[in-house]
Amino acid sequence: MPGTNEEAAEGIFRLRDGHEVVIRGIRPDDWTRLTELHRRLSAETQRLRFFVRMARLRPAFAKQLATVDFVDRAAFVACDPASGDLHAVGRYERVTPNAAAIAFVVEDRFQGRGLGPELFDRLVALARRNGIGEFRAEVLVENRRMISLLKEAGYPCGTSVDGTVETLVLDIGAERAPATPPGEGQG
Repeated sequence: MPGTNEEAAEGIFRLRDGHEVVIRGIRPDDWTRLTELHRRLSAETQRLRFFVRMARLRPAFAKQLATVDFVDRAAFVACDPASGDLHAVGRYERVTPNAAAIAFVVEDRFQGRGLGPELFDRLVALARRNGIGEFRAEVLVENRRMISLLKEAGYPCGTSVDGTVETLVLDIGAERAPATPPGEGQG
């Protein structure tokens, strides 16, 4: 059933280096943890995610980001099992009946350790259950990690570039091809 609490179920995920994190659905009370995560992001990571450097995440915006219904707006977080500190967030927001915009941010010291693909897979599974068949992402062209993640996910992917922004459209309703090994993808 779409939007049930089962979507927020917690689970342990082992990173490529053996470190464990908890992955769960975001909760409204995570807004303070989002602001703390934002403070730990490098200026470059902030710019790649938000297209601008944001000195701080305003409380009203953080509260909005932490409020989801797991149908039209969903987000999963990766957090420290002991402290609860957030290390990554993956989210989608429905923009048409069949499509959702997606975005990710991973704390700098956790980048390249497998969180992006794990969050992506969880978002795909939830989106498909909620009738979403297409993910769209607008990404700065120099954000190679995000572009590679999406192009190598195994779904048909259309792209277009307008200046400094690459738009990627993934057909997540299609059968998934085997994932391309990192560094061997398109582009």
